[in-house]
Amino acid sequence: MCIAPAVAVIKPAGSPQPVVTELQGATFLRAVYSRHQLYERMVGFWENHFNVFINKDADRFYLTSFDRDSIRPFALGNFRALLGTVAHSPAMLYYLDNWQSGTPRGAASGKPIRRPGGLNENYARELLELHTLGVDGGYTQQDVQEVARCFTGWTIYRVNDVGLFMFDPSQHDDGEKIVLGHRIPPGGGIADGEMVLDILARHPSTAHFIATKLARMLVSDDPPQSVVRRAADAFTKSNGSIAETVGAIVRSREFRRSKDAKVKSPFEYAVSAVRALGADTDASPAMLQWIARMGGPMFGRVTPDGYPDRADAWLNTGMQIERINFAIAIANNQIAGTKCAVTDAKQTALQIGAPAFQVR
Repeated sequence: MCIAPAVAVIKPAGSPQPVVTELQGATFLRAVYSRHQLYERMVGFWENHFNVFINKDADRFYLTSFDRDSIRPFALGNFRALLGTVAHSPAMLYYLDNWQSGTPRGAASGKPIRRPGGLNENYARELLELHTLGVDGGYTQQDVQEVARCFTGWTIYRVNDVGLFMFDPSQHDDGEKIVLGHRIPPGGGIADGEMVLDILARHPSTAHFIATKLARMLVSDDPPQSVVRRAADAFTKSNGSIAETVGAIVRSREFRRSKDAKVKSPFEYAVSAVRALGADTDASPAMLQWIARMGGPMFGRVTPDGYPDRADAWLNTGMQIERINFAIAIANNQIAGTKCAVTDAKQTALQIGAPAFQVR
């Protein structure tokens, strides 16, 4: 067995809710008070891109490490490094069930091995569709199956109390695989999965998919193809540098002309309101509950696609009413743990409660 050197996730005794609330609160406080706003935006972008639902059993404990060890150090770094650390994360392995994926016959012994469920394709499918190539990225169902075979044996050591990435060769399918036309020779062990990540990170569809999502976040819901092409070129030429890709977008004319083109998510809306009012906050459960009421509970997206980054997802009538109610509550100091000095609360509430409260 191969156990990755990492910080173990030791589950504390008692309810996991304090762990969940602490992570949500820390995330909110960083977004409000950090001087490195672009960095925090990128952390949020990648945590949504590689979405993990916080209330799936063990992930209530694993997600803090996912934020600290898998996302934050790589948010403006190299995409292949980020992709790799996510693939090794117990949070992702647990969320998409890859920790239970194994071949019914051990590669080393040739003897049958009991493994509930056998081969699991969940992580393989989302790796291709949501993390790298995109739904129209040119892969087939056969590719999904072959990628799933490559990641057999990528599991979690002592899932119920320690929670470290582990490669178990007895559960790995060590036969030959073909992924997107690339031959992965037999006998590779853990290297099979690493080869898949290499192939995906340098694929043209990945460059286009990541560039499109970044441009959608920074420019508009339907970004011009001109800025997407430049961002994809920067991604490819820099071997997946996230900073270079973002730089290609923010230096563009399209970005400079896009002021007030984006509607905020509930999290962004709440953060911006606190910052705009110069309020002090301790990110109490009351604030977190308001974000949930507006439709975007933190780390609360159940499905792996993450929260949408388009206006129509956030501007239905019910959500707009909740935004206005939030604006009134914060301006009148009615949110426990958040205080602001406002001379004209009504006018301020109207300003920050506008339905199209924008990103920039």
